[in-house]
Amino acid sequence: MNIVYTIGLLAAFISGFFVALICIKVGLTWQMQIKEGKEPELHNPVDSVVKAVQQNKQDKAVNYSTEQVTEWLYGEGK
Repeated sequence: MNIVYTIGLLAAFISGFFVALICIKVGLTWQMQIKEGKEPELHNPVDSVVKAVQQNKQDKAVNYSTEQVTEWLYGEGK
């Protein structure tokens, strides 16, 4: 059980270190933007993935609707 605690503690420190680095990077970016007179903005890296998934779902829905209308108009063979 001590091995699990040790691994968990090491994982927590390592992940905390990387989160601290990301926070420092974002803070310095915001500081530079403020000095330049811009309003600080946060770029979310997950947005591009979410938009791609939503676009894929939308494309599938459009294709399904098109297939249904085509089948209704022309029959099942085309």
